[in-house]
Amino acid sequence: MALSCAFTGHRPNRLPFPNEEDPGCILLKESLTEHIKGLIQGGVQNFLSGMAMGVDIWTAEIVLKMRRENPHLKLICVLPCPSQTDCWEVSMQKRYSAILAQSDKQFMISPVYKPGCMQQRDRWMVEHADLLLAVYDGILRGGTAYTLQYAYFKKKPVLLLNPKTLKITAG
Repeated sequence: MALSCAFTGHRPNRLPFPNEEDPGCILLKESLTEHIKGLIQGGVQNFLSGMAMGVDIWTAEIVLKMRRENPHLKLICVLPCPSQTDCWEVSMQKRYSAILAQSDKQFMISPVYKPGCMQQRDRWMVEHADLLLAVYDGILRGGTAYTLQYAYFKKKPVLLLNPKTLKITAG
């Protein structure tokens, strides 16, 4: 049976670089690529993304790129609500739409935005994954911290990638 990995991580404003062209961000994406390759070699075939800006979008794009050489890989997009991108810049909305168009499955948590739908999405991903890969800076607040706490509660294996040092540890 194929294993599943969910992604979680910080939004761009929480990461230690100003934009995606920054060398630090490029190194983070390269590190994510290597770790995802390792997960694939370890039997992971299904990847779950919550499709938020930052790490979620980047990991989804990495999986789609790797799927060109590994057609058995599946990208599952778990969306909190249809209006998730309403306040995003047009360029990010286009990236989001392009990912959705290439995804293998999509799950919509709520038909409309309601308080808690983002956390409900995060819980759904943890519950449907065998492990979690998190880009996490150690701060004990926010969506990534919430998702990690839920994964620990559910006793799911966690890989923590520090966005500053690029060191990965088992959580």
